[in-house]
Amino acid sequence: MRAAKLIGATLTSMNLTSASLTGADLTNTDLTRADLTGANLTYAHLTGANLTNKDLTRVDLSGADLTHTDLTGAQWSEGVRPPSGWVQDPDSGRLVRANSDSTGPSN
Repeated sequence: MRAAKLIGATLTSMNLTSASLTGADLTNTDLTRADLTGANLTYAHLTGANLTNKDLTRVDLSGADLTHTDLTGAQWSEGVRPPSGWVQDPDSGRLVRANSDSTGPSN
């Protein structure tokens, strides 16, 4: 699915395990409950995509456009720099918006 055009698609509960989505246009895509384990999203366009609470620990987002992408609560690989505008909560390991008054999601 390299460079696929999936603009505004609803991919809820989709199994995208190890999918190669290099350069794919996933603008405004709903990925709620989609399994992205090991997916390659290098240079993908994820503007406005919903990635809340996703496990992104083995997802390659190198060069991806994450403008206005909701990464709230996403799991992130320890030791890997989070995308611009996001920080990893030291207690939960989940992403929170930088300069947020929130200390992260409560469990």
